[in-house]
Amino acid sequence: MTDISLPDIGRNDQCAAGVTPPKSTYLFTIPWFPSSPVGGVNQSIFNLIHYMRRDGRYRPLPAVINGPDNPPQPEHVECRVISLRLRDPGDPGFFFRAPLAFLFWLPWTLLQLRKLVVSHQIRAIIQEFPGAEGLTFVIFKVLGLLPGNVILVLQGNDIKEASASKGLRRFLHKLTFRLADCVVACSHGIRQDLLNFEPRCEPHSMVIHNTVNIDSYQTQHLSLSTLPESIRGRRFLLNIGKFEHKKGQDTLLLAFESVAQSFPELMLVLIGATGPKTDEIRQRVQSSRWSGRILMFENVPHHEVASYLKAASIFVLPSRREGLPFAILEAAACKVPVIATEIPGVNEVVTENVTGRLVPVDNPDELARAISDLLEDDEKRQMFANRLFELVSTRFTWDSAYHRYLTLNGDL
Repeated sequence: MTDISLPDIGRNDQCAAGVTPPKSTYLFTIPWFPSSPVGGVNQSIFNLIHYMRRDGRYRPLPAVINGPDNPPQPEHVECRVISLRLRDPGDPGFFFRAPLAFLFWLPWTLLQLRKLVVSHQIRAIIQEFPGAEGLTFVIFKVLGLLPGNVILVLQGNDIKEASASKGLRRFLHKLTFRLADCVVACSHGIRQDLLNFEPRCEPHSMVIHNTVNIDSYQTQHLSLSTLPESIRGRRFLLNIGKFEHKKGQDTLLLAFESVAQSFPELMLVLIGATGPKTDEIRQRVQSSRWSGRILMFENVPHHEVASYLKAASIFVLPSRREGLPFAILEAAACKVPVIATEIPGVNEVVTENVTGRLVPVDNPDELARAISDLLEDDEKRQMFANRLFELVSTRFTWDSAYHRYLTLNGDL
């Protein structure tokens, strides 16, 4: 598990005829294979790759840490995906063996990583959702083997898992964050979580918000044929999020029970990736007295989500915890009014009674009241949607975020 593949990724695959190919590469690493474009972290990576390819000065190279030996080429990824074999020195399943194996294989791993850097002229490493295996990257940089920087990007669950770790694993997480050139958080709330965990990261940590490509939502052709017939032309609340505890779909179902009788035409649509709460949420839907007005869809292709957003009356996000949710940014791009919980990350986009409505966490009564208020006020819904669209289209753009990443590496 220490070899690093060195495939021919095609140096000129992103360049039109007669255009000089970029000389340097940015390596983007993730801990899972991006088999789907669904999910906020995936969108973060894909958008960075898209803008780097469009800019043309640098070549993106996505890599899956300990992924398949010969990863397939996903249609939604614009360039070749490779695999990196890195050991986790704090693997809790091998408490004594893991650090010894890491140290034993470290010289060989660094040699293979150096070959990759030289072969593809890698200038910087951006690690999304960093774990203890990122220690290899920071050691590599400390030894002077990387010409640019190691940038760690936190999205939420990563710092939560690090903060919950203990013993050697906790120490290794702290060391990795401390030795990185920069630690980027997707929201001020996540950065504060980082500093609570490792205060010594304060000088080299910063916030680069997750952002959205507004233009893609305005120009893409949306067809009502992707929507179920039962909601075409109907008023419906929309929630998008993986079916897991932190997304709070259970709270939304309770709120819907309260408003459904007052709005007999209203429906609720839940869209999400399969998660640990999928069966529980499905059972709640089936046992509801309004089950005929609640639709639940798993793993909807990302290119179809905008059609649901454009047709929705209100987008509702009752999350208990977030980084900076892409779903709200996408709702803004589609000019849908938003109701969400007042939590870090969310409140950096939605301001109460300015760009939307904010309600307390785990409070279905307050959520129901906010839903009823907006459903009864067309003017307020339109005002919130327009203000949120203006905010996101000017302050949460991938063009600006991409250039900030280049600045972190001294490339602007």
